[in-house]
Amino acid sequence: MLAGNLVALFFSAIVCITLSFIFPQDFDWNELQKIPVAHGKTEHEVLDHDTRMELNKIYSICIKTGAGLTFVLLVAWPCLALPARVFGLGYFTFWVILSMIWGLIAAILCIFWPLYDARDTIKCIIKQGILRQKPPSSPSSESGIDPDTSLSPAIKAELKKVEMLEGSNSGIPAPQ
Repeated sequence: MLAGNLVALFFSAIVCITLSFIFPQDFDWNELQKIPVAHGKTEHEVLDHDTRMELNKIYSICIKTGAGLTFVLLVAWPCLALPARVFGLGYFTFWVILSMIWGLIAAILCIFWPLYDARDTIKCIIKQGILRQKPPSSPSSESGIDPDTSLSPAIKAELKKVEMLEGSNSGIPAPQ
């Protein structure tokens, strides 16, 4: 069992590294810096102070939860098993049930959280694709399809900020 797990973990990495050395690709990573992000602006021009603060807050939360989870799984969980030394039937059953609950909660979150986040997009797909309802037309849309119907409120707010910046830079009054 250990050998199978080790092969599953390391075989793909060994194959990728070996094939990369045998068939190297000459890719210029600086090409990625030339890709325009939004309306020809770079990432640093699009992100304002509030957005950067939000990203820093999210990054901090990710670091804290990652470190906490690492501590729980690598230190606390094994330390809780030390007092039992040899697991009796009741103690072993407790650990199996606890790990099953942990896995079930993780599976539920991994499956349903992305679906919850994408609920607006899923509704739009169902309305427009399956039920064949026409989307509301927008005067700014040339194709008759409103691109804002599937965007989250945060993305809509960022697009409005970019439009306002473009309007103020070109002498055109910003939309209200």
